[in-house]
Formats: sequence, C-alpha cells, structure tokens
Amino acid sequence: MVDSPRALRIAERFTSRTFRLVTETVRYPDGSTGDLHVVRHPGAVAILPLRLAPRRIVLLSPYRHAAGRPIWEIPAGTRDRPGEPPARCARRELVEETGYRAGSIAPVGRFYTAPGFCDELMHLFVAWRLEAGEAIGRDADELIDVHVLSWVEASRMVREGRIEDAKTLVALLWLDAFLGRASRVE
Repeated sequence: MVDSPRALRIAERFTSRTFRLVTETVRYPDGSTGDLHVVRHPGAVAILPLRLAPRRIVLLSPYRHAAGRPIWEIPAGTRDRPGEPPARCARRELVEETGYRAGSIAPVGRFYTAPGFCDELMHLFVAWRLEAGEAIGRDADELIDVHVLSWVEASRMVREGRIEDAKTLVALLWLDAFLGRASRVE
C-alpha cells in the first residue's frame, strides 16, 4: 500500500449549503509538498425504489443545471449533517422526491462518487413495499418528474446510453446482477 500524503495546512476557500471547498497543503512520502483542492461533503444517499407487482422501478428526470437538461436518475440526496443516519436520510429523500413511502428499506452498499477531488460517500439503498403519496419538502431548485418504468425498459435505457447518471447506473447494474437479469424478471 502506498503511503498517503499528510495534510500540513487546510484553507477553506468556499462554503455552501451542501459542501465546502478546501485547499490542503500536503507533504508527500518523498518529502515534497503540494496543494490539493478537495470538496468536503457530508455524504449522500441514493434509493432504488422497487414496485415488485408488477415489476417496476421508480425513476426521476430532474432538470440538472450543470448538464443543461433533465437526466434520468434514482432518488437521492445529501445528508442533513455528517452524523445523520443514512437510512433516515434515505426515507426522507424518497418522500421528498417521489412522494412514495417505503414499507421496507435496506442498505445495498456504498461508494465514493468522485474520489479524485471529493470525499462524498454515497450510501445506496433498495426500497420496496412502496405506498404512493405526495412529495413533501422539495427544495425550490428540485424540478422533478417522477416515472414508473418496467425493469426491462430501465435496462434498455442503460444499454442505449439514455441513463448517464453514475449512481443510477450503479443501482441498476446492482439490480441486474443480484436480482437477475431484467429480461428474465419481466
């Protein structure tokens, strides 16, 4: 295992509601120093909502300003604070973004979204036994359309390159790998 750089100094450059940008002056194992720019994030959750009868999943198509268009995604959101339990955040975000409440929710795994410059750790959950309701607590910038699609259609969208969001690809590929190929479950 390679020795990791040690932070000598940390300078906060920018703070927003969801993240901080810092410059860390580090000492590398060879004794040299350098500056690394890091986005510090409280962590996030992503939820794969399943409606098992008939076999459907809930996807969103929120407008994403950085992309300049709507992007197909699963529900997700930032933890209110670093100590917020991920499962609590997942239940909250599912209701905020879709209106659905999960009768059951289970962790699937976790992954870093962009570890080259950001420490955001995404916790992935699967939710089922969904009860429809009204979306509550959306932020003003959350322009979201909710869609219920078959597993086969979602799988086709992945193959056709229509789903470009990393967390959604991870979730759908997990679904395909662990619950059986979408084409066999329809």
